[in-house]
Amino acid sequence: MIVREQKNQSLPTDKQILITAGEMFVQYGLRSISIEDICNQVRISKKTFYVYYSSKEELIATLIDRHQTEVERYIEQETDGKSVVEIFLFFTQQVHMLINNQHIRFKRELQKYYPHIYEDIERRVLRNRQENILRYIKEGIKQGYFRADIIPDLMALYFIEMQNVLARMLEQDFSVNRRRLSKKVIVNDAIKMFAHMCFNDEGKQRLKQYLEENNNKQQ
Repeated sequence: MIVREQKNQSLPTDKQILITAGEMFVQYGLRSISIEDICNQVRISKKTFYVYYSSKEELIATLIDRHQTEVERYIEQETDGKSVVEIFLFFTQQVHMLINNQHIRFKRELQKYYPHIYEDIERRVLRNRQENILRYIKEGIKQGYFRADIIPDLMALYFIEMQNVLARMLEQDFSVNRRRLSKKVIVNDAIKMFAHMCFNDEGKQRLKQYLEENNNKQQ
């Protein structure tokens, strides 16, 4: 999930530092960017930087925490009051937006060089993911689009494990019978698998209608 905020010279200095650092870290990597690089880009002194952040590690931790808060708020806004079919399509679009961006490298570097920050954010993400997936599955059954025989807690666990496997597959080149599969193919197959596991006939029909409507709008 990518949440962007425009840089603005009128923003408080701490926010200018966060926004600039975030863009530089994603583009060049966590290890490549120094505090001096960030200060030069924001046009402040190191002394001013240390007024707001005691270290590069604190800056990264603040950046990650702020980004995750924005992601959670964005998801809540985009899914509030929507049917589970619309929510499913929303997350499908988000996954396709993410598969070819530079955030995978950022995540790898965070895990390697700042393991404590990585573990903290992973726990937070997992907790929110579990709560949301379970809520969406229950809502899908209630709305009549998901199979009534689903055990919500068990299906939520299946889905989280499927996401973990998918993430590992996307981080490396994956082949079947020596044929390399594109990230798009892998994601589409995972989406179809989940839809087949959860949606009943009415849900599949409604999903098909939404897809056709979206395709018509794009033409």
